[in-house]
Amino acid sequence: MTDTQSTIDYDNTDELDPRIAARLKRDARGLVAAVIQQYDTHEVLMVGYMNDEALRRTLTTGRVTFWSRSRQEYWRKGDTSGHVQYVKSLALDCDGDAILVQVDQVGAACHTGKRSCFEEGGQYWLDGTLMGYNARSSIENCSEFGISKYFITPGMRKEINIYGLWENYKDIQKAGYIVIFEAEKSVLKRDSRMDPTGGAIEGHVLSDEQVRIILGTGVEEVIIAMDNDVPIEEVWNMCEKFYGLRKVSYIRDEMETAWPKGLTCRCAK
Repeated sequence: MTDTQSTIDYDNTDELDPRIAARLKRDARGLVAAVIQQYDTHEVLMVGYMNDEALRRTLTTGRVTFWSRSRQEYWRKGDTSGHVQYVKSLALDCDGDAILVQVDQVGAACHTGKRSCFEEGGQYWLDGTLMGYNARSSIENCSEFGISKYFITPGMRKEINIYGLWENYKDIQKAGYIVIFEAEKSVLKRDSRMDPTGGAIEGHVLSDEQVRIILGTGVEEVIIAMDNDVPIEEVWNMCEKFYGLRKVSYIRDEMETAWPKGLTCRCAK
């Protein structure tokens, strides 16, 4: 393994190089999450777990090895199924608690036979199923009249939905990027301008499930475009969810004086 920011060579012959081991932030069981991604299409295939030895084997053999939490043993992807994962690159995230492994996947990544475990889990944003209705009152000071500002279908989970993705999916894939808005009306306005590359998270909290959905589209770039009243710190937090996985930037009406290193500020005036 070679550090991308230097020419340091790591020695993982007998044990995981101490310099790599020192950067890992393990859970209580000594594991870190490993996100497996197809190297050329950027499709997210699956998530597994590695301890130090599994990571060492992955680095030295060129094939992905996991630690099975259920069986309490090492397993190398493809030894039984033939669906081998050939390692192209590895990268640690900024906190050291996750590893991005880019691979060349042979056959299906999921044990069910699907190409991606997230495909098997249900691409519910692509099947056209009606999830519910959202409405917003046009009455000013509606609370004074005992009227709710928002009306949401009971039981509908906004955190697993991205408004507009079903309609705009093909255009988003063609463009290679997606613009994430706070409100549905922003998506509709962008669509009316013949640029159907937006989706709305219906608020300013980006859930982990929505992040997985966005990654599953295979886009190369994610652009965060929240309303101006959303604190810039919250926008930065959204960007950080994609840092190291996708090119990420944000749009603001006014240029901020500072932003986290590695993030691009796109200023819309």
